[in-house]
Amino acid sequence: NSIAATDASVCSSHGNCTSPDTCSCSTGYTGVSCELATCYGNNSNAADVCSGHGTCKDPDLCSCSIGYGGAQCQYFDCYGSLENAPGVCSSHGVCTSPDACSCEGGYSGIQCSLSLCNSKASNDSFVCSGNGDCIAPETCQCDSGFSGNDCQYPLCNGLTSTDANVCSGHGTCVSTDLCSCQTGYTEPYCANYTCGGIDSQDAEVCSSHGPCVAYNDCNCTSGYGGTTCEYFSCSGKLDNDPTVCSSHGDCTGAENCTCSSGYGGSNCPYPYCYGTLSIDGGVCSGHGSCGAPDACSCDSGYDGTNCAYPLCNGTQSNLPSVCNTHGTCGAPDICTCNSGYGGTFCEYFSCNGILDNDPAVCSDHGGCTGPNTCTCESGYTDSDCQISICFSLRSDSPSACSGHGLCTAPDSCSCISTYSGSECDVPICFGFVATDGAACSGHGLCDSPDTCVCESGSHSG
Repeated sequence: NSIAATDASVCSSHGNCTSPDTCSCSTGYTGVSCELATCYGNNSNAADVCSGHGTCKDPDLCSCSIGYGGAQCQYFDCYGSLENAPGVCSSHGVCTSPDACSCEGGYSGIQCSLSLCNSKASNDSFVCSGNGDCIAPETCQCDSGFSGNDCQYPLCNGLTSTDANVCSGHGTCVSTDLCSCQTGYTEPYCANYTCGGIDSQDAEVCSSHGPCVAYNDCNCTSGYGGTTCEYFSCSGKLDNDPTVCSSHGDCTGAENCTCSSGYGGSNCPYPYCYGTLSIDGGVCSGHGSCGAPDACSCDSGYDGTNCAYPLCNGTQSNLPSVCNTHGTCGAPDICTCNSGYGGTFCEYFSCNGILDNDPAVCSDHGGCTGPNTCTCESGYTDSDCQISICFSLRSDSPSACSGHGLCTAPDSCSCISTYSGSECDVPICFGFVATDGAACSGHGLCDSPDTCVCESGSHSG
């Protein structure tokens, strides 16, 4: 190259000229004139020398382009740290190209130095709802007076705005220690309220008959009711209820009914019938039900305003015509008949204990025409018509049937063996009645049984 072999600049000062136009290059150089340095096996004029990201200035000495580093310029440089450095991208990402960090989840920023909370970077004025600091991914350190994973909830009196008891349960915590109270409640923390316009702590609240437990909410003591406990209560109904005290009285005090006339019981549910409550076993004389004051509905068989009278054949026991005027009615359809009367309703005469409709009355020989009064058939007599009459003489007369037989029926004698005739007045002598011509052999008179009075000239025997 027209340079003397002894010239210091021969072979680009990086070799020896060993023959015309022939250089023997020093280690780390190459080229016809040793003009090219080599870096890690690549000539300085090679496209991929220094990883394609720098210039090979001297043997194995790369001068890297901006954004690259490493001996062979093989590493990206991100904000002064090579991609293989421990703290590159703030240790929270990967350097994927010069000054280009690909951040891990939860981090952002050009160097991945910013934590993310609820998708907002820690340097965002609205991170953690503007009420705290994002100190780590999804980790907010809330300012005093706020809570929640994003510091989104204000605190009121130490309770988060989402707590059911915040603002005493009667309002909304809209900012730190600031409640927006419901109607009827006031600060502090919506704890104060009224009932009927009177403060809950006033002795006269709820008409002095119960505590005010919430706005316009009185918890009335037993026996009182109404919005402000202004009414008496009887059995759960207020004194202004038309149905209070069973609609039969006035609620004049706590659980105290004053019953209307005709009603009784603690809640006035029961009518009185003639001085007796309807639930008393003796009401309506024990023979009916009391459905309204002095209005008895009698059981079958009883009648009268108080069901006091049994009925016999439909007639009240107190009426003169009961039991056909011949007895007393002591129970439904049970007559006790006067002497001389009988039958279910004393409708029959009775003669000697036998009713006039009995075929056997008056010994079957007459009619019972009045109390113990028999009207006998012809041929019979006595109080029960049991005595027959034979030829005008009673059968119990010693003279009946001439004293020689029994009067067995009217004018019908049953004679003893020694007499005959309709009236047993004819003796029998030796088998012949006295009226027989053959009696006493036709020669005498049969004077008495087997006794002949012979005619003159005849002899006895």
